Amino acid sequence: MHGPLPLLLLLALLCIFGTAKAADLHTVDVTVTSVQEEGGLIRAALFDDPRAFPEGRDHKDASVPVTHAGKVHLKFHGVPSGTYAISLYHDANGNDQFDQGAFGIPKESYGFSEIDHAVLGPPGFNDARFTVKGDTAVTVELQAPPTRDDHDTHGGPPTHGWPPR
Repeated sequence: MHGPLPLLLLLALLCIFGTAKAADLHTVDVTVTSVQEEGGLIRAALFDDPRAFPEGRDHKDASVPVTHAGKVHLKFHGVPSGTYAISLYHDANGNDQFDQGAFGIPKESYGFSEIDHAVLGPPGFNDARFTVKGDTAVTVELQAPPTRDDHDTHGGPPTHGWPPR
């Protein structure tokens, strides 16, 4: 076969397969609620490996400035279909780290996908997992760092560090 027809056929096939590949990638739109103060950044990590969650280095990062209290939104783009979990924290002082006190007790607000209550220590991947099959919306409620009264009454918050560094 000679002429432009084979070239056009090849271009058509490349367009079809290129579009199918891009269609397999999705956006995870995260709404972070219970933001208590403006300033700093919400720093989030998206994990697909249960062994890495919630503090491993094998994850996708996203962050967004906190311009007001209440809710903020951030997005993870180019996410393949699969099972994921999110850990995040409010880096209120903008020092690029999750601040902790004695025994790893959080000094900054934190949250996990699928967890809407305070937990003692970070949850496991299976507790925080959600499925992505297309563009997906996830809500994460920030948990305020414990006060002295919280620690004395409830046995304390997470006892070791978990957010990705």
